Amino acid sequence: MVKTKAIMIGAGLSNMAAAVYLIQEAHWHGDQITFYALDDHGANDGSEMDDAKDDYWNVNHPMENTRGYIARGGRMLNYRTYVDLMDLLGRVPSVTEAGLTAAEDTHEFDAAHRTFDKARLLQGGKGIIDGGKLGLNSKDRSLLTKLVLMPDKEENRLDNVSIAEYFKDDPHIFQTNFWYMWETTFAFRTQSSAQELRRYMHQMIYEFTQIEHLVGVNRTRYNQYESIMLPLINYLKDQLSVRHESPGN
Repeated sequence: MVKTKAIMIGAGLSNMAAAVYLIQEAHWHGDQITFYALDDHGANDGSEMDDAKDDYWNVNHPMENTRGYIARGGRMLNYRTYVDLMDLLGRVPSVTEAGLTAAEDTHEFDAAHRTFDKARLLQGGKGIIDGGKLGLNSKDRSLLTKLVLMPDKEENRLDNVSIAEYFKDDPHIFQTNFWYMWETTFAFRTQSSAQELRRYMHQMIYEFTQIEHLVGVNRTRYNQYESIMLPLINYLKDQLSVRHESPGN
């Protein structure tokens, strides 16, 4: 049986990517694809702007007003890792830069604003810390190596295991420059998943030797909604419109 209709549950990046490839590679029409989004503007489509956030304040310094908003900056990428994403963005027009694809938009902006962090770590009384000195000891390296080299078929050993639990016999690692830079770059906490840490290390292995300057980071012009999701949304809307406006429909 040849499928002639696709139902996308949710309007996230993976479903939008599937729709783009169905249209461009399988030559489907836009009205053969239906999206059932969980919400119009929220985490589902990358455009979240939640109010009443009160979990980003320092609990040791209570404030009378703890209501606020999340303001997202440019999306951090790595061209050597995000190959599939850049291929996808190369298939749709930029929202703001005429004549450029969304991928060309990011390449152009990133080339003009290269990342080089001169002060990756700061310490009171010392100023800028040399982040190139990761501070790892033999036990740290051993456990990190075992984590990275763990075969995929054995990853289920890390089910429901936090980073803190994985390194329970090695508290030293959480006092190293390596951990300070890794947790702040990729938003990890000790209670986060050890599985996720392993996967991030596989994905971001290139950053091990340059994390103190973040020179391997590539950035979008705007946040992930305007630079990644909105180009896909607009493209897919246009494809649906073209189909509806074509002769005979």
